[in-house]
Amino acid sequence: MRKLVGTRHLRSEGTKRLVFSSSLSSGKSLKKHQNGLGVEDAKSSSLLFNNGSGRRGGIRLMMEACESFQERNFHHPMNPHRKELQSVVYQEKSLKEGDVIDGWVLETIQELKEFDLVAYRLKHTQTGAEYLHLDAPFDMNNCFAITFETPPNDDTGIPHILEHTTLCGSEKYPVRDLFFNMMKRSLNTYMNAYTASDHTTYPFSTQNEKDFYNLMSVYLDSTLKPRILNTDFKQEGHRLEFENPLDPNSPLKIKGVVYNEMKGAMSDSNQFFGTQLHKAILPGTIYAFNSGGEPQAIPNLTYEELKNFHKQNYHPSRAKIFTYGCFSFLKHIKFMNENAFSKFSALPPRKVPKQVKRFTEPKRVEVLGPPDSMVIDEQKQTKFAIAYVMNDKSDAFETFSLSFLSALLMDEPRGVFYKNIIASGLAPDFAPYCGFDSSVGDPIFTIGAQGIAKDQVEAVEKAIDDTFHEVIENGIDQGLIDTVLHSLELSIKKKSPNFGVNICFPVFSNWIHNDDPISTFKINYYLDRLRKELENPNFFKDKIKKYFLNNTHKVIFVMNPDPNYFDKQEAMEAAKLDSIVMALSDSDKTRIVEEYKEMEETKVEQAKNVEILPTLTVDDLSRKIIDVQMVQLVKEKAEPEFHMNVVKGTNGIIHVTSIVPFSLGEVPEHLQKFVPIFGDLLVRVGTSKWNYLQLAHQIELYTGGVDASPVLVPSLEKIDEFSFALKFSSYCLERNAEKMVDLMREIYTDVNFLGDLNFLQNCIDQAASDAASGILHSGHHYAKTHAAANISFYDSLINATSGIDAMRFLKQLSTEANTELIATSLQELVPYLLRKRKMKILITCEEHQRDRMMRIMERHFYEAIENETVTSEAKMKAQLEFKPKFINTYLSIPSSVSFVGRALVTTPFATKDSALLRVVSSILHSNYLHQEVRERGGAYGSNASQSMNGVFTFSSYRDPNPNRTIGICSNVAEWIQMKDSVTPKTIQEAKLQVFQHLDSPVTPHAHAQSKVVFGIDDELRQFRRNVILDATRNEIIDTCVKYLSNSNVATTIIGGNFEKDISNETQRKWVVVREEMDNSFNDMQSNNTMTQ
Repeated sequence: MRKLVGTRHLRSEGTKRLVFSSSLSSGKSLKKHQNGLGVEDAKSSSLLFNNGSGRRGGIRLMMEACESFQERNFHHPMNPHRKELQSVVYQEKSLKEGDVIDGWVLETIQELKEFDLVAYRLKHTQTGAEYLHLDAPFDMNNCFAITFETPPNDDTGIPHILEHTTLCGSEKYPVRDLFFNMMKRSLNTYMNAYTASDHTTYPFSTQNEKDFYNLMSVYLDSTLKPRILNTDFKQEGHRLEFENPLDPNSPLKIKGVVYNEMKGAMSDSNQFFGTQLHKAILPGTIYAFNSGGEPQAIPNLTYEELKNFHKQNYHPSRAKIFTYGCFSFLKHIKFMNENAFSKFSALPPRKVPKQVKRFTEPKRVEVLGPPDSMVIDEQKQTKFAIAYVMNDKSDAFETFSLSFLSALLMDEPRGVFYKNIIASGLAPDFAPYCGFDSSVGDPIFTIGAQGIAKDQVEAVEKAIDDTFHEVIENGIDQGLIDTVLHSLELSIKKKSPNFGVNICFPVFSNWIHNDDPISTFKINYYLDRLRKELENPNFFKDKIKKYFLNNTHKVIFVMNPDPNYFDKQEAMEAAKLDSIVMALSDSDKTRIVEEYKEMEETKVEQAKNVEILPTLTVDDLSRKIIDVQMVQLVKEKAEPEFHMNVVKGTNGIIHVTSIVPFSLGEVPEHLQKFVPIFGDLLVRVGTSKWNYLQLAHQIELYTGGVDASPVLVPSLEKIDEFSFALKFSSYCLERNAEKMVDLMREIYTDVNFLGDLNFLQNCIDQAASDAASGILHSGHHYAKTHAAANISFYDSLINATSGIDAMRFLKQLSTEANTELIATSLQELVPYLLRKRKMKILITCEEHQRDRMMRIMERHFYEAIENETVTSEAKMKAQLEFKPKFINTYLSIPSSVSFVGRALVTTPFATKDSALLRVVSSILHSNYLHQEVRERGGAYGSNASQSMNGVFTFSSYRDPNPNRTIGICSNVAEWIQMKDSVTPKTIQEAKLQVFQHLDSPVTPHAHAQSKVVFGIDDELRQFRRNVILDATRNEIIDTCVKYLSNSNVATTIIGGNFEKDISNETQRKWVVVREEMDNSFNDMQSNNTMTQ
């Protein structure tokens, strides 16, 4: 199950793929806050490059929405509800528009042929609640979501805090941590909530019908009838509390989950940039306010204001409900009417003004903000952008056209902005939030650069203006238009495992802004119209003139780094607290202590009510694996070794992957450090036949992207034994299979890293820039990866691929800019990595493509590879030297919050204890860390996990008390042995949570790769399933004590204040690495404090 934390941006931090909106998808708001359901156990397989042909245009999110369409659960050979569904489908087909059913009127029925869906729109007769159901009879992964418009009128974060407090208990379910408790009592495939700029949404998905109605009952009651206790408001929003809660003479602090979350969010230079840009471009609107909350303003919110905001906005008359999947919507509407909506009367309609008053002349705004968390060049930290308010959003086709235009302008590497800003060497990277965003009332287009000096702003501004004039003069290349059209076609057909949840945001955004959720799916209609409009050669030129050259509503926005930003923030908070303390009477201090006691007592009292919540049980779990692997080895001891994954319902898409083993020990030492970046650059730099622009064109015109990456395959039986492989993949429409394979062959056999050194350096600089700005978004991942790297050889290489070491190496390559050395080194790696011997080829396709694809891959790809070098078994098994270091490391960066990572070596994947540790991790996360690290410690999230390579990690996210968290993690073995820590209920809930992940739907190709690449076959999966299902209390406790009592542990904190984060008496036990985070700490062996 995917658990999201923190605030997501238009731009996904640490990657080169941007996400933008379209009329079909409405984009992602600059301010979208997720309820922290625990730190995501992120896995990153490669460096921070954009593999293949990433695009920064407005079509990207539309593509992602389409690609998210469910792959029909191919791994479920028979839908268990099939017979029931046949009768339901018949019943639903007999419906007609105007029918009144269980308090709902059926307004429209619409077939969405491109997606094989039927859309039903209904309205509740009593309250006016609106409902959309997308019927997908053979998709078992059903989704429910309810949304409310929540327009903020200040920066106190009232929508965000309300999102948190509604999930703390309701009339029917008066249970503290209602949401988190349901996470443990469900088999959900997704469960969360988020606050966008103008609405708040509560989505979930599950494959179990009983679970579906359990969760729907909780969601409806918690949103429409929450208790909103003052104690919950203080816990989730803000409160005054003494450092020692029971000692009124200890320092006074401001605490609260959302308060601490937003301190962390606003420490992120990209997040700060986006928030301030919104204020500048949309003044006087709800979008000028931070719906998540500004840390300085959050303490101004009162309890009464929160309750009133709920009363005004969380009502059936203000609600929009969306469901998707195979479960009958007729049962849904009956359930919703009887359990919720029939108990309300209608509110009068209202109109929330969202449009901005248009500027009569452009504005210039300059602000100071936080510095980047990892600086490439201290003199180049300025972020610059020009933002334009665009069209009237009521014109859906105009929005689509501008999204398409944005995709063309922002394409990488062929778009004009890439050519004139990045490829020209003017800037290393685009500014945050570049592209088209229609998630707000007035769509916005933003273009700019980051990583530049102050005196470069004028040059970038001129380049932007010149670029628009260039498009007016020369137009847009037809080849680029063709590739975007192809990408759209492919995205409609390509599917992924959680369509319902992924489509929620665009559906609700279009619904709120245009009253047309179905427009999200009218892709072919808009494409047909666009093709006709493009017969006019001036179609896009006219839009450039109207929206950019002649548009007075634009903001020229500059953000410079303030090196004292965090000190000033701390000083402001300290001054505020000092003024409060000065005014406190003894009775005030007593009240603060009593309020803390009340909050703790309430938690204890509400915990007694948890059995009120509906739940699944272990009896609801299948004893046998439910997704049998379909992949078959065609012929043993043959080369290449073909693995055919023949499935039904691929929608005409073919996936191919080649895997070739190699030995890092065989690679010359001076080249080894370039291995992690080899794959990402391999598919970008061009070949002897095609330069990088021509290669990008071919990839986008005939495939969905080409990906290459070195893969570490851990031994399933032994700790710290693993093998290396080069994985090379692509997918395409059936008609383009030969073109795709020819492309793969061309790249694999004739790559030319020396072809364009400027482009190669641009790739390096962009990746380094993203790495520098992405650490605060995934600090928990970097902290635990770094900690594990100190004790595990496998994780030390993962750290070099996707962790702090990778960031540092990119920074070094960008700073030194010795491009010829980089290119030469990469070219020298080719014979060591791009081989053919012992190659495995995995193909996912339908039966009629089976023989054809084997023939194409063998003749067009395998036989064309001339590198016959064979790595000996001895070299494959030989390991480079690695010496574990059980040390504490503090990585100091500019930040107001911290991230903790802690790691211990445990046991290999194929052992019984490894499976038991999965149960242990679930118990620790949900029943210990959550209460201690999040609720009492104030961190936004926490996690415990057992990895495939036999390392157990703890992590915390946006943690104000990392020293305390380390103590909590150190005490897990003692805690788990306490009398009430592991009960039958605890064990059942832990098993349910484990199976949320094990039984979640995956794509057929990914499912097959787990067997072909990693060797995890059905026999091993069934063994682990049996162990987890049969796990006893004694086994769980004994396994935890056996492995997690170990003192051989490594700990890493990423934070901004060592003296504050680490107690005085333990500071000498830490290695401290200051902001530069240079290479030298890899060589540190002592436990003495060292400052660099």
